[in-house]
Amino acid sequence: MSATNHHASCLLIGEAGVLITGPSGSGKSLLTLALVDRAAKDGRFAALVADDQVFLGAEGGRLLARAPASIAGLAERWGLGVIKLPHEAAAVIRLVVSLSTEASLTRMPAAGESVVLDGIDVPLLRVPRQKLELSVPLVLGALAGLSGN
Repeated sequence: MSATNHHASCLLIGEAGVLITGPSGSGKSLLTLALVDRAAKDGRFAALVADDQVFLGAEGGRLLARAPASIAGLAERWGLGVIKLPHEAAAVIRLVVSLSTEASLTRMPAAGESVVLDGIDVPLLRVPRQKLELSVPLVLGALAGLSGN
């Protein structure tokens, strides 16, 4: 797989990889860890793939994410610094979550928005930055709505 480095975080919930994008300080790490925690509390498998930097590449018609070796299993937890967590080596990305300003969000977004990364079309969900109480259920709901999840 030929991969490019992206400023993003990634986690695995069940068999679905979730890529979280947004500018520095928008809450990528915070949302990633909140989703891992919430999924685990709900009895679902969830694990970190990569925090802050992710290698993405197309393979077999799928978008794969991997952590750079130097940061595998490491994540920034606000107030604690960098911590070591159980992690998965790779994930097939099924959903891209874009952390957006509330002003750029629409109350009733059009269904079916997607983004093309490395030639692969992936569903896109826009959620508000730093609003875990809104974003976590939106992401979990979007995953539930994807076929095969």
